[in-house]
Amino acid sequence: MTRTLMLSWLLVASAVVSSRAQSTAAAAAVNQQTARRTVQRFYDWYVPIARRSTKRLPWMRALTHKGITFSPELARALRRDSVAQARAKGEADGLDYDPFVNGQDFCRRYTVANVTRRGSSFLVEVRGSGACARRSTPDAVMELQAVNGKLQVVNVRDPKTNGDLLSALARLEKRGQSR
Repeated sequence: MTRTLMLSWLLVASAVVSSRAQSTAAAAAVNQQTARRTVQRFYDWYVPIARRSTKRLPWMRALTHKGITFSPELARALRRDSVAQARAKGEADGLDYDPFVNGQDFCRRYTVANVTRRGSSFLVEVRGSGACARRSTPDAVMELQAVNGKLQVVNVRDPKTNGDLLSALARLEKRGQSR
């Protein structure tokens, strides 16, 4: 009887472990797909607006877009940069490029090329096409993190320089304070 009970427990335990492993793998696949869809929808919405924008910083409008959420740190840094630019007299003070396309000139379309999971983060590579030079590297890499079951943009990386948006904004803010 004891041997039968022990075998039953072993079978149940192995089934639970197997089930958890399968659901974890399925969750990872869903999250990568969710990251891909979230970023692609953002660029599909953002690029036409940014290409038409002549006055207002289009990335400030992105902070309030309901399709994507930005981490509080990144949102604060972008807002501080926007305020610095609005107060600047003469030469531009702050970002002089669009942080989401990582440049001043826009391609017609931006497409998610690859999604990599690193721990709790997703690195989403984005490439531009149409009305721009063909590139061998992604234009930008959005770094997303799951927070309370929702994905947030926590940074945007520059694959050409290995730099990132948060560091660039911090340098610009420091430079502006030293004037």
